[in-house]
Amino acid sequence: MKLNFWNHLFKTDDHYTYNPLENGVEVLNFWPGQASKDLWLYQFVTARFGDILNKKNSLLLASLFGEKSHIRKSPSGTKVFFSGENLTRFPKYADYCTDFVDLAIGFDDIRRPGYIRFPLWLLFLFEPGSTYDTIKARMENISRDIKDIVPGKQQFCSLICSHDKNGNRKKLFNLLSTVDKVDSAGRFLNNTRALKEEYHDNKVDFLRQYRFNICPENTNRNGYVTEKVFEAIMCGCIPVYWGAGNHPEPEILNREAILFYNEKNPQALSKRVKTLQANPQAYTDFAMQDRFQPGAADRIYEMFVALEKGIGEKLLKRR
Repeated sequence: MKLNFWNHLFKTDDHYTYNPLENGVEVLNFWPGQASKDLWLYQFVTARFGDILNKKNSLLLASLFGEKSHIRKSPSGTKVFFSGENLTRFPKYADYCTDFVDLAIGFDDIRRPGYIRFPLWLLFLFEPGSTYDTIKARMENISRDIKDIVPGKQQFCSLICSHDKNGNRKKLFNLLSTVDKVDSAGRFLNNTRALKEEYHDNKVDFLRQYRFNICPENTNRNGYVTEKVFEAIMCGCIPVYWGAGNHPEPEILNREAILFYNEKNPQALSKRVKTLQANPQAYTDFAMQDRFQPGAADRIYEMFVALEKGIGEKLLKRR
């Protein structure tokens, strides 16, 4: 998932030099892209700790798209490692760098000092400066929007992706194509130009017209949940999902409002989708279910509080 990152690591001959920003925040090993000020974590730390961050009390925000040794060599006083990726794909970072960073952040449910669970989807759904009130309002707005847009949906099913490394997206595309036409608007299995030509690459507006959205993860690992299922929910689609052991964010999402792909029994999914597509009342009843668990906003706020506390404690120790 490309977020707005800029790598502040510069190479001169065979030596790497680090370029901490004037406000004491260094960004390293994130995908190149836009300026550091657009990085979610950068905005999070500068909004909360801008008054104590400086060159003498500097903070490194590091990820995994670069060499581990660069993180070790960083002169920043406090080092924070973040990964929104499934680290089985990046084995050298499987330990979250916990042997030498001050704080590690990721999706895994690891209960140990120096690690905080803060999965990637939070960065897509909520602003860095979110408070309890804005988080709760955001959740309520999503639920209200779903009720408004579900009755007007006319299109069957959508898929937006650029690759299919594990083969499940093609399997789901073929499976649901036996029910009705699936519109694939990304580079993979593309059969429509509507996303680009009619919706000007606005994924949300495009998805809002569809009843179902195929949105599996690229790997299956407990706790590994990206923005895909949340984007489907935001757009009022019924998510067709695979990943996270088919129990994505059980404290946040209502599993009864999601359709799951079981590789051992794919026909059960196609039969369910066919029933919902053929029966308008059954579809409406399913799509109108509450998508979130009671207390979901509280749990999300707790994750924000834990992240702020974790980073703050490390910075204050070095003042």
